[in-house]
Amino acid sequence: MTGRSNLQKFHIGIAPLTCTVKPLTLGRKMPTTTQTSFMQNRKTPRAGFTLIELLTVIAIIGVLAAILIPTVGAVRKQAAKVSSANNVKQIAISFSTFSNSGTRPRVITKGAWSTQNNRSANDMKDWAMVLAYHAEMTDANVWFISSDEDVVLYGGTLPRTIGTRGTGSTFNQSTEWNAISEREISYNAVSGMSPNAPASTTPLIWTKGLGSNGYWDATSPWQGEGGHIGFMDGHVEFFPNIADDEYRLAPGSASGQRSTTNNIRDAIETTTQSDVVRNIG
Repeated sequence: MTGRSNLQKFHIGIAPLTCTVKPLTLGRKMPTTTQTSFMQNRKTPRAGFTLIELLTVIAIIGVLAAILIPTVGAVRKQAAKVSSANNVKQIAISFSTFSNSGTRPRVITKGAWSTQNNRSANDMKDWAMVLAYHAEMTDANVWFISSDEDVVLYGGTLPRTIGTRGTGSTFNQSTEWNAISEREISYNAVSGMSPNAPASTTPLIWTKGLGSNGYWDATSPWQGEGGHIGFMDGHVEFFPNIADDEYRLAPGSASGQRSTTNNIRDAIETTTQSDVVRNIG
């Protein structure tokens, strides 16, 4: 008994110690996972523009506009000049087609156009009709310059086509072409020219508004900055004026002039019948 009692005393176990360590908090509770996620997703509101910043942006936009707007305007005007030069060349080539399509060279004579008098022109609308009738130059767009004041102020729809050749000698003019006057056409040209005139120096068609003093007036399509001249051989040049020595033109053989001239009338006078076809008959 004594030995057994001693064994029991010897095998008395010691229960394991357990302890729970709680997180140490200093002053406030730590955020939970849900709270942390919410705080990370919450956006901090941005501050708005201050008045000074807004005024600075407006000033920068104003400076850029002052630089870009004139540049864009100049580019558009240059593009319009290129388009006008191409149109004048196209007209001059069509005139050459008309002039050389018969057995003898033909010219546009002075007089009202009709299907019976289909080589005559009293004004620029008639002149365009001659080429539409004989050379199928029916594209009306070539006769207008977008910066021409008369074109800008025209209240109707500008024609796209002059018309179409009908059966026999008939020609059907478009409604829009019938509606315009000769004033809307942006060029002047020549009637009664000699078919034997020096082709490379004799003007055929030019931007309207060229005065006898050799300058284009302020109401001309390029506002007095110059104009195109298309010559009888089909080449086209832009002239700031024809008054300065370097821009003066060769005189026509019937003009009586021996030196270069600043008057377009002298330059086109290759016969006694030569005359300027204007926009107002």
